[in-house]
Amino acid sequence: RWAADRSRFALYWEDESGATAKYTFWDIQREANRLSNALAALGVRRGDRVALILPQRPEMAIAYLAIFQMGAIALPLSHLFGPEALEYRMEFAGASVVFVEPTTIANLWATRDKLAHLKHVIGVGGASESGVHAYEKLIEKSSPTFSCVDTLANDPALIIYTSGTTGPLKGALEA
Repeated sequence: RWAADRSRFALYWEDESGATAKYTFWDIQREANRLSNALAALGVRRGDRVALILPQRPEMAIAYLAIFQMGAIALPLSHLFGPEALEYRMEFAGASVVFVEPTTIANLWATRDKLAHLKHVIGVGGASESGVHAYEKLIEKSSPTFSCVDTLANDPALIIYTSGTTGPLKGALEA
């Protein structure tokens, strides 16, 4: 509702080192649009699973919006998960794209060869290695406009995993 307002702030962020940033609703929508276009250029389509192995940071919120407006399915994963936990969830869900940052990339690399569906790794916050698309470079030339996919209230949007207290972990597909 407020995406056209360049003055209404949506997000104030500060990292552990004290670096800060401010985002208006307009900023977030434009960056989400750029990311949706970049993901589409990588081949992400409606119904594709996109994993997010990120702590709370602006790119996480922006990625959610980008994924949802494409009709893709977000797969949020704890940045504290080790390789085995990531492998189980990502392979079971069929994630084709994953977002990582410097503290999570090592655990992904430890299991990368076992992830048959994974096609693209996107690095945020300085996560840059061979085979990783830098988030900033990925979106810099993408259009800031995007035509949202029409979705229904009960269309799949998110997969979360149960804790596994009553048996194997189960992926719960949420609208």
